[in-house]
Amino acid sequence: MVFQDYALWPHMSAFENVEYALRRRKISPEKVNSRVEEALERVGLAGKGKNYPFQLSGGEQQRVALARAVVGRPSLLLFDEPLSNLDADLRERLRVEIATLTREIGSTALYITHDQSEAFALADQIGVLKSGKLQQLDTPEKIYRKPANRFVAAFTGISGSFTGKVTSSDGKNVTVQIGNVQIECKSSTGLKVGDDAEVLLRPSATSIEAKKHNTLSGTVLDVAYRGRGYEHVITCELGVISGVYASEPSTRGDKIDIYVDPHNCLAFAI
Repeated sequence: MVFQDYALWPHMSAFENVEYALRRRKISPEKVNSRVEEALERVGLAGKGKNYPFQLSGGEQQRVALARAVVGRPSLLLFDEPLSNLDADLRERLRVEIATLTREIGSTALYITHDQSEAFALADQIGVLKSGKLQQLDTPEKIYRKPANRFVAAFTGISGSFTGKVTSSDGKNVTVQIGNVQIECKSSTGLKVGDDAEVLLRPSATSIEAKKHNTLSGTVLDVAYRGRGYEHVITCELGVISGVYASEPSTRGDKIDIYVDPHNCLAFAI
């Protein structure tokens, strides 16, 4: 098991922490030393076996915990939010290491996380829990594209939420009247004409452009640079929409048009 708070013994060196996992196994001392050194090398800690936990950074301590978990070559690995105490860059690097290590040793991994990007990056199957109850168990693609309910849809990321009434439906797609605006979107709950519905917008559903349908007029409330481009917060007749991406920034206060992609917004019964 790999714990959220590392759970290393402070009076033991990194080598001794990893070695502890092999103490009750009938393995010769030579093989124990070889396997511990190999495990530390695989997690990028070659040469740091003599260091104690207080001499290691948070990321290095979590690497020791990971080496301790895999050194015994288990068939099942349990991860309890192992990256939540680390900064973003280190979290991404360790995520890749965890994925690589579990594939190499052929273990099944049960990974607990609140971070949907971690879940999507690591998992073959995702189980979404709410108050201890399983809401959906499926592949990452189906969890994102066909969420079982509003909770699962919100877990996978939304940039806006609005309520209205269904004015047309063909069983799979619906049109929802929200104030003076009609929005076309996907329905996963069998909504019928006249039903009250909540429309959830994915971040990927919006773009700054005008089209003949599913276009909203709004005002730029805020702009944030995200490296690959700019994310805008827009206030419009529906309310506030966040995460509207563009390669070039608009100015706060600008009047703009937003296109809503029907394939990336979802309607659920209220």
